[in-house]
Amino acid sequence: MKKKILDKAIGVGQMIVTFLIYAVVQGLFMIRAKQLSWVAVIFIFGLTVALLSLTYGIYQRRLNQVNDWHFTSYNKTRMPRFTLKNWSLAFLGFLVICILQILAGFLIKGEATNQANIAAHQQQFNPIINVMLIAIGPLFEEIISRI
Repeated sequence: MKKKILDKAIGVGQMIVTFLIYAVVQGLFMIRAKQLSWVAVIFIFGLTVALLSLTYGIYQRRLNQVNDWHFTSYNKTRMPRFTLKNWSLAFLGFLVICILQILAGFLIKGEATNQANIAAHQQQFNPIINVMLIAIGPLFEEIISRI
């Protein structure tokens, strides 16, 4: 019982640390300058890769602590098989999502508040914010949500 509570507490602590790391990275990309020097851009991307690697390391450590389903197992009997059926189901799911988004576009008029905020940030901040919105943000989101 104590071990389960300790595992949960460690998991919460690791999640808080990864959120703080993500907040730092987000701050790096929200510099209000219209142009940045190449040195600044390289520094921002280098620090982002380092912090993303640290976050991934925390995720891997958590996976090694609590891994009842053996997600990182390299045992060939446990690895997913990519068959025609699996690809077909994935493609079908993708089509259903696309159709639902199109239907939602017809049913819901106007722009979502979140989307309006993102568009405003794109106008105010440096163009490298687009890299944050398209690539870095989703990577952090996937890693953090798995911890």
